[in-house]
Amino acid sequence: MANSYVEYTTASNSGTGTNGLGQKTFTVPTNFININDIVAKGYNGSAWTELTIASRGTTTVELSAIPTGYATVRFFRRSSTEPLVDFQTGATLSENDLDTAYRQGLFAAQEVAEDADPDGGSGIGNISNAQLAGGITQDKLAGGITNAQLAGSIADDKLASGVGTSANNLVKLDANAKLPAVDGSQLTNITQQASLAAYKWLDLDQNDANTTIPSSSIMVNVGSDLASSGVYTCPVDGVYRATIWGMAGGEGGNSQSGIFSCYLSLNDAFPSDNQYSLYVSPATTYSQFSANFLITCSASDTLRWGIQANRRTLHASHGQATFKLEHAS
Repeated sequence: MANSYVEYTTASNSGTGTNGLGQKTFTVPTNFININDIVAKGYNGSAWTELTIASRGTTTVELSAIPTGYATVRFFRRSSTEPLVDFQTGATLSENDLDTAYRQGLFAAQEVAEDADPDGGSGIGNISNAQLAGGITQDKLAGGITNAQLAGSIADDKLASGVGTSANNLVKLDANAKLPAVDGSQLTNITQQASLAAYKWLDLDQNDANTTIPSSSIMVNVGSDLASSGVYTCPVDGVYRATIWGMAGGEGGNSQSGIFSCYLSLNDAFPSDNQYSLYVSPATTYSQFSANFLITCSASDTLRWGIQANRRTLHASHGQATFKLEHAS
């Protein structure tokens, strides 16, 4: 049980009975030098607020208002740190003066040890790390320092190592929650997105009949999907480049060559949910288009390809789509 404070909560002291939070008169800690040393604070679930004391009795105080809205009310000592007794040479030492001087030191020590003031007003401030034997270590912090115990946050200039991108600095995210430019050469388990230019490509042996959709079979109408008859099996694990290219040819009033998507389906029939897509936009009717897919596959993975058009994009007399698969060496 604490010596320097008492608490009353809605869980155990509800209603208007003795020390109930539905009334204004409360019993305070029994040991104090002056009743005026008693302070009251209420906790609303997120912060402590000092409450006004209207009157003080012998062992009780009366608040100016019923502490509505507070789950906990704490009454604690805030003993004076100014000397209450001034001993003089040759003066008679009275029991009262000796008791007062002793109790003042005892009470102040209890208030610090028990954190009587829930906002930290009873704690010890301005102690440097060098003044603590061995420095401040986790085992010396009772339960560690919680976020709620930090007023706002720790300012950058309070961190001994500094904030920045120099040696021994703490790295701080920018206003967009992104890392600043730092040397990442020692990072591990990071997958780097490769570019097409980073590889030397080897053509795979393919059946020509499967790599091109002949113009005689191309009639892609509104909202329809067209897949080739070919199924391409990846021979080894690695990175593959799949290219779909050709000539967009529209004809008639329902034609529009500039709106369609190229698809690549992995290990599934085409079309499917397990597929990749690229939107291509040829400049005009009868202009060329190209879509490149960079994908990591395992041996025996299968690939299928196709095109989806919003309007008649590839026409029997004018359009053609071709597929090519390459493996990175």
